[in-house]
Amino acid sequence: RTDLLGNSVHVDHHALWIDPADSDHLVLGNDGGVYFSNDGGMHWRHVGNLPITQFFEIGVDMQEPFYHVYGGTQDDMSWGGPSETRNSDGIVNDDWYMTVGGDGFYARVDPNDPTIVYSESQNGGIVRFDTRTGERKRIKPADPDEGEGYRWNWSAPILISQHDPATVFFAAEVLFRSPNRGDTWEVISPDLTRKLTYENQMNDYGTIRVIAESPHRSGVLAVGTDDGLVQVTQDGGETWQTTESLPGVPDLALVRRVILSVHDGDTIYVASSNHEYNDFSPYLMKSIDFGRSWISITGNLPKDQHIRALAEHPRNPDLLFIGTERGVWVSIDGGGYWVPLKNNLPTVPIHDMVVHPRENDLIVGTHGRSIWILDDINMLEELSATVATSEVRLFRVSPALQFNSFNRGRQFNGDSYYRAPNPPRGAILDYWLDSTVMVVPDSEQPPPISLEIFDLDGARVRSLDLPQGAESPGSHRVVWDMRYGPSYVPPEGEGGTVRGPWVLPGEYEARLTVGGMVSSQPVVVEPDPSVSISNEDRLYWHDTQLAVSQLLGTARSALANAKMLDTLVSSAEQAVGADLAEAQDARNEVKRMRSEVDVVT
Repeated sequence: RTDLLGNSVHVDHHALWIDPADSDHLVLGNDGGVYFSNDGGMHWRHVGNLPITQFFEIGVDMQEPFYHVYGGTQDDMSWGGPSETRNSDGIVNDDWYMTVGGDGFYARVDPNDPTIVYSESQNGGIVRFDTRTGERKRIKPADPDEGEGYRWNWSAPILISQHDPATVFFAAEVLFRSPNRGDTWEVISPDLTRKLTYENQMNDYGTIRVIAESPHRSGVLAVGTDDGLVQVTQDGGETWQTTESLPGVPDLALVRRVILSVHDGDTIYVASSNHEYNDFSPYLMKSIDFGRSWISITGNLPKDQHIRALAEHPRNPDLLFIGTERGVWVSIDGGGYWVPLKNNLPTVPIHDMVVHPRENDLIVGTHGRSIWILDDINMLEELSATVATSEVRLFRVSPALQFNSFNRGRQFNGDSYYRAPNPPRGAILDYWLDSTVMVVPDSEQPPPISLEIFDLDGARVRSLDLPQGAESPGSHRVVWDMRYGPSYVPPEGEGGTVRGPWVLPGEYEARLTVGGMVSSQPVVVEPDPSVSISNEDRLYWHDTQLAVSQLLGTARSALANAKMLDTLVSSAEQAVGADLAEAQDARNEVKRMRSEVDVVT
């Protein structure tokens, strides 16, 4: 027997392929991904460009200018990394860092201090991680001195209080509260499960699966258990109200998610899953009287896609998201009707999702295709039945940040170098066109459409190029790169566009015009917070860049005209069949012009 793996290959192996034509050529699949060997297993190369991580739970922080995303994975540790970088090559593997080993699950970050991260491994192995020093402090509550130890869910829930970030909640079959970020714990509930037991070597049963806290009042908490109970308290755990059965939901269905609504102190959402009993139906319940009565809001959801994730938008009470075994669904009417949210998202189990409260991004943790981010869901936030039937609508525009991209010189690292794209650089402009507005009576052509940027004095700064199909009914997205229009655009097929410089940071207006209808929104361009520059110097830099751009544009235009003149002279000579003295004079003039232009360009 020979150990072919050593310490450089992950554990828990699932598949091994041996090349029938070359037994030294091996492909190994395990919980850490895919590995290649070309020497019979003596050395292995990890395939680092496959985004196939299986995330369980995800969390986000409030760093500026770019927030970080955290998550626990299937036996591949817990990780954190940026949602965006300054780098031209995007987000790469080296931008991520481990927070704790083992199977990873919940990840929560102090909203006021992004250096404090709570991560965990299986069975309650919670740690407090310092992103500056890499220190990990184990803060798992100790078992009681007498009797049996606590029962831990494989994915024990962690919650940071919205009312005091130093207060942390954690759960086994009981609920723990720490007033000092996990240094000490107190039990604030009895056993909140049905107290059913069965033998399972890997995972305890009869445990709390999820914790929720009311944003409206401290001490109002809810938990959901793996044996189907929903428990709520309004006095910090002194007394508990039990919901043993939800209408139409099997009694023992696992409570996946509980949300105490940010919009209404009496509204509760509960998502349950019964797939472990061969029932793949979706179960999504809502109460508007703090659990005294319940209604189903599964609506038109497919009957064979059980729910794993649930998110409520922090500003629009009617905007809900769920994650099923096959993808993301969205409702803009509080669960009355659901629409699949696809675009380029693959068909994959969705285990968790978060709406970032500042950036308004939808962050999705998948079990098999890593983390996906839908940048800027302002359109979904404002979309309603009324908006969908309006003729023309430009949606709210989030502030756009100006900064230079940093080229790390990795553009030639080959295809095995994984690069996740950064979000669009600029102001994201989403607009909606109703089908009725795009029909002009007695004409086969749609009405003219334009999307323009103006300064506060009403001067047009940029007329944006619209992509193909921009006049079709429905939603569209265009990104303004915060620049003036190009000062020179070459003929089609030729290079040499002279793009415009950045506009000054400040307030602008985006204006969508369709025929005679107009919809506008303010646009704020923010300066790079990492750059310290006076207003006077910034204005001088801006004016210089603008002048240089215009000079280059004029020079490139003159060069194009000279080239065209040279072509015309040659055509004239061919037409008369002789060299013309006038032609030589023209050539000399063209040569002189090119020399002058070369000095500029």
